[in-house]
Amino acid sequence: MKSHILLASLCCALLASVRAADVVFQKDIAYVDGKDRDPEGFHTLDICAPVGAKDAPVLVFIHGGAFTRTPGKAVNQGRGGPHNQGLAAQGIVVVSISYRLAPAHQWPVYMEDTVKAIAWVKANIIRYGGSAQKIFVCGHSAGAQLAALTVTNDRYLKSVGLSMADIRGVIPVSGSYVQNCAGFKDGTVYGGDEARARDATPGFHVHAGAPPFLLISGDIEPLEPFTTKSSLALLEKLKAAGIDAAHLQVKGRDHSTIITKFATAGDPAGEAVVKFIHTHAP
Repeated sequence: MKSHILLASLCCALLASVRAADVVFQKDIAYVDGKDRDPEGFHTLDICAPVGAKDAPVLVFIHGGAFTRTPGKAVNQGRGGPHNQGLAAQGIVVVSISYRLAPAHQWPVYMEDTVKAIAWVKANIIRYGGSAQKIFVCGHSAGAQLAALTVTNDRYLKSVGLSMADIRGVIPVSGSYVQNCAGFKDGTVYGGDEARARDATPGFHVHAGAPPFLLISGDIEPLEPFTTKSSLALLEKLKAAGIDAAHLQVKGRDHSTIITKFATAGDPAGEAVVKFIHTHAP
């Protein structure tokens, strides 16, 4: 038995080293400079790119966490994870961003930081093997809300000189999109302001002309049945506006494993993301 365990460990270590050799990491890159840069370092991102990448599709990944900083956690909380390396191994340049968080910061800074990061990617990603014309946006949980809002309320993109035409596709994973003002009364994220919370809800801003959507959710309680319901409600609104949109529910996935299993061979969500990106990138 011990020999089997040792062999399995060695195989896993070998696989990890092979995958690491296939990708290049660039960490803690500032996407805001000068006096506007957050002093704690939230205005940074990591890039995980295939070795030798050139003109590759780019996925901007936005982590979740209820827009709130976990006490004691570094500013790069949520930025790491096997999904970065797994997707990069499939020919995709993955840019994982940080953004300012509550309780020190309230809405709409999370959205403002997101589009600043996308603007940096548009201007600089060619130096890392990515194409500025093949940018996709993906987010998990709270990050999914930001990803969806990026194109449904495109005034944020316009504020940094971009438009919906700069985004090839959107992949929100297990987010809340239509339930208005969830948690706004505690004041942490929206300052107790219902109008702010409504403005942060993607479902209230859907309009024609948005890029394709791939909505993903799981099925395990307590959160995934809710995120599936929310995904289907947004899907209906997107289709009514004439937007190319689809939803994938992955069985046996909870709010964590829906994203952490992306890099697992044969994972339906990971495979769907890769297919979506390569379909819409050319």
